[in-house]
Amino acid sequence: MAKGTEGGGPAFVPRSRDYGEPSRNRRSEVRRQRSDVRHCFRKKAHAKPLRIDSSSTMKTFFSMVIGAAVATATAIAQVDTAENVVNSTVRGTEKAARTVAHGVKKAADTVEDAVTPDSDARRVDVTMTDDRIDMPAQLKPGKTAFVVKNAGKTTQNFEVEGRSVDRKFMAAPNPGETKVLHVILKRGTYTAYSPGKGENKRTAAVSLRVR
Repeated sequence: MAKGTEGGGPAFVPRSRDYGEPSRNRRSEVRRQRSDVRHCFRKKAHAKPLRIDSSSTMKTFFSMVIGAAVATATAIAQVDTAENVVNSTVRGTEKAARTVAHGVKKAADTVEDAVTPDSDARRVDVTMTDDRIDMPAQLKPGKTAFVVKNAGKTTQNFEVEGRSVDRKFMAAPNPGETKVLHVILKRGTYTAYSPGKGENKRTAAVSLRVR
C-alpha cells in the first residue's frame, strides 16, 4: 500500500506508461526521420550521373565547322562568278564600242558623194585627166569642197590623205562627170591623188600644204 503524505492524504504514484509512452513516440519519430534520410541518400547514390558524349559533341562541332567552310567557299565562288560576269560584260561593251567607232570612222572616211558644195565650205576646183591633176597646192585650213571634174577618158577616183584624214568618193567619177568631195583640213601636209587599179598605185598625185 502506498504511504500517505505529511498531510495525511493519499500519495500519487505515477504509472510507468505515463512516463514511457512519450519516450517511445519520440524514439519512433527519430527512427522514421533517420530512415527517411537513409532512403534519400540511397536514391542519390543510385541516381545515374549525367554523362556527356564527347564523341557526339565533337561530331557536332566539326559538322558546324565544315558547314561554315562550305558556305564561305560558296559565297566566294558566287562573288568570283559575279565579278567574272561583270568583267566579261565590260570587255564585251568595250569591244562593241571599238567596233562601232571603227565602223563610224570607216563610214566617215568614205564620204557620200555630193554634186554641189556646201555653203559653209571653201571651194577648190580640181580637174583630173588620165595622168594629171590640176589644182592649187596651197590651201587654207577649214571645211573645203573639192569640186572634181573627170576630164579623162577613163573612170578614176579622187582621194585626199594626210593628218589622220583619208577621203575619197564612194563611186569614182565617170569621164565628163563632176562630183564634190568635202574634207575638213587642218594645218599640215596632205596628198591629193588618183588611186590606180593596183594596190598602192597612183596615176597622179599633188602635194598640198595647208596653212
